[in-house]
Amino acid sequence: MAATDCIAYSLRAANRATGISRDTLADAIATGALPAARLGLRRYTILRRDLEEWLERRRVAPQDPAAVVRRILAREARTRAMRERHPGA
Repeated sequence: MAATDCIAYSLRAANRATGISRDTLADAIATGALPAARLGLRRYTILRRDLEEWLERRRVAPQDPAAVVRRILAREARTRAMRERHPGA
């Protein structure tokens, strides 16, 4: 059975299916952002639809390319300034 045929995932299977780290998934479960069932003391089960909905809620809206470039340039300027203040760090 392919991972896409599953109706539920373990934490590890959700990680493999999405590429999202197990720590990130576990944190989302712990905060209640990602619903999951606990089976036993350590095993979580995440319904595929809950995982898909959680990902949809985090979808990033398209951004203005010029604004993205400005942010990148500002970040690079801050990094250069920090390196100049703290050489060898």
